[in-house]
Amino acid sequence: MDGCGGNMNAESGAFNSPGYPYINYDDYLSCTWHIEVPSGYAVLLTINELTTEECCDYLIVFDSNTKQNELTR
Repeated sequence: MDGCGGNMNAESGAFNSPGYPYINYDDYLSCTWHIEVPSGYAVLLTINELTTEECCDYLIVFDSNTKQNELTR
C-alpha cells in the first residue's frame, strides 16, 4: 500500500488514508499532512468521516510546525 502524507498549499484540497473508502489502511500507518496558507489566511479543516480503533488510532491537529501548539487530540 502506498504511504500517505505530504504538503498542501493550494486554496482548497482534500486528503484521506490510502485506499479509502474501498480498503482498510495498513497497521502502523503514519500519515502527516502539512497545510500552509499565506500570512493573514486561516485553514478550515472539515472532517467528513473519521473511523478509528480506540486502542490504536488518533488524530492530532497542530497550529504550526511544532508539537508545542497542539489544538486537539
